[in-house]
This record gives sequence, C-alpha cells and structure tokens, in this order.
Amino acid sequence: MKPSGEKYATKKGVHMRVTEFLPQEKDLKLLGARLLTAAEYEACRKLIPISFDVSLWLKDAGERMGEAAYVYTNNTANLSGMNTDYSLGIRPAIEYDPEGSALCEGYRVEINGKLFTVVRQGVLLADEVIGWGPFRKDKFAPDCGDYDASDIKKTIDEWYEKEIVG
Repeated sequence: MKPSGEKYATKKGVHMRVTEFLPQEKDLKLLGARLLTAAEYEACRKLIPISFDVSLWLKDAGERMGEAAYVYTNNTANLSGMNTDYSLGIRPAIEYDPEGSALCEGYRVEINGKLFTVVRQGVLLADEVIGWGPFRKDKFAPDCGDYDASDIKKTIDEWYEKEIVG
C-alpha cells in the first residue's frame, strides 16, 4: 500500500505513468539524465534531501583549471571546484517534459524502486547517490571541466539506460 500524499511512477518505455494523488495519472515523457548545475542546486537546495558525509559533483566546470564544481558535505556548493580526478558522489537528475504534468516542486516520485524529488518543473533529482567516481580521470585534459566530455556523463548515461529506460 502506498503512503498517502506520496507520488509514484512506474516504467513504461521512456514514458512513466505518474500517480500524483489517486486516481489521477499522467504519462511523463523522460528526456535524459545529467547532473544539476550549480545555479539549479542553489535555487532548489532546500528541496533536496541532504546527503551528509557525501560530497557530490555538479555539472559546472570549476573556477580553476582541472577542477569541477561540487556540493560539500555541509550542503553548500563550492564553485571554485575540486580536482576532477577525485572520487565524489554521483547524484543524477532526470529531465522530463513538463507539458501536461501536474508535478510540483517538492513532490516525490518513484521510478523502478528509486526515489526522486521534483526540484523544479522538468527536473527530478535522485534522492540518493548512485555511486562514486571522478568527474574526469584525466585532470590535465584541456576540456577536463567540460561535462559533455566527462567520464561522469558516461557513467550517468549508462545508469539511465540500464536502471531507468531498461
């Protein structure tokens, strides 16, 4: 039996059937997974379940060469960055098409047994880390702070295909 007021989703291809309040259901079109940006994190950090004892990567390059932005264990973003070859927590965000969705900030959704929080229209954030790893193993690469060229993007894409899309 599902707790009253919780939001749930079940797998249906890359569309998810989301139950907001029984019996309302909507199809949710998933668009992909990524890390939160520092700006998104700061705007919604009060909605994000805190991962004490775990530092988390953000999508942005750090202010210094060879570094990427991250969230420190005290729940504050560090924009100067951490060496990209360090192993920090990976907490993905899933983008979805918000058109026709009644999901609001703070709602919780379950997808394939994994809990997510709606942190803004169109973005669900995993409540827990999916693992630990470097942002980019080669911190001396000229594009080491570029998310699209990063090792962490590959990790998140693989997780999304395996655990969410199936």
